[in-house]
Amino acid sequence: MIMFKYSGADCPVCHKKFSENDDVVVCPECGAPHHRDCYIRLGHCALEDRHGTENAWQPPEQPEQRNTVDDIHCPNCGTNNPRSNSRCSVCGAPLGIYETDPNRRQEQPHSQTGQSQYTWQSGAQNPGGIPPIPPNPFTTPYGGLDPDEMIDDIPARDYVLFTGSNSYYFLPKFKDFAERKHTFIQNWAAFFFTYFYYLYRKMYGFALLVFAAFLVLSVPSAVINLATTQELLLQLGFLTEPMFNITVTNQLIIMANVFGVLTFGLRVFLGLYTNKLYYSHARNRILSIREQPSSSDQDEYCFSLARGGRTNRKLILIIVITIAALYFLSVIMLPAMMML
Repeated sequence: MIMFKYSGADCPVCHKKFSENDDVVVCPECGAPHHRDCYIRLGHCALEDRHGTENAWQPPEQPEQRNTVDDIHCPNCGTNNPRSNSRCSVCGAPLGIYETDPNRRQEQPHSQTGQSQYTWQSGAQNPGGIPPIPPNPFTTPYGGLDPDEMIDDIPARDYVLFTGSNSYYFLPKFKDFAERKHTFIQNWAAFFFTYFYYLYRKMYGFALLVFAAFLVLSVPSAVINLATTQELLLQLGFLTEPMFNITVTNQLIIMANVFGVLTFGLRVFLGLYTNKLYYSHARNRILSIREQPSSSDQDEYCFSLARGGRTNRKLILIIVITIAALYFLSVIMLPAMMML
């Protein structure tokens, strides 16, 4: 097994990083580690010419270990944060009001990590009513990325605060787009829900364009359906004369079929490119928020990211309720209109 001081070092013969399962021997003169096979094959220390000089081998510097005893334990996702943080660096939740007097500090063992946590005071409120990102028991908000990792000059932490829910899903894809590893990555929610998905993600401009496109493409089919419904009502005797002068021609049927294929093609396009569009949208919005004068205040910057991004569930709920109400109203009113 490799001693801890060799973590991050590489063999001076094959230049491969050591792993904890490697068979390692060290030079008795300078202490430089080698793979046993490499040392035997070479027959001596690979850094023999440096012995006794200022360039002799030195163990790699290990990252400074932060004392987690004084960290603040996030009450929302469980992440340890430095006491200087007012918001969690992972989920963006406010860290609340904590005891600052060490003699009055209340510590409790965390049931999963074994680390101590401070008692979070229930009186702490989230300014602006912005909810924190819900913790996910199976993933982390960063999707395996480091919070400080830069994605097109923007740290992953900012993207998490902006995207909110499902950030673990988006961040690896954002990184791939930034590094141009992928041109498209499928998004089934956008394929099935189209402009509703854009409204949900607060991409209102895209939502309007997609809605207009689907509206135009649905016109031929809507005309045919209206003509068919009117003909059925005439045959059943609910109408004595046509309400609309509509003639279903072959050209109209062909147009409806062509537009149907285009509609499906638009869905495929949205399913393939929505993630990239969302990445561009998120990046542009974050850069725009950065340029605001208030962004110099860290708390206000976090609030602005959350307000400008995340999701709009209320709008989707209002639209769904409105559509349902109109549907039931039409079901009630249609028999009455037929009896007139």
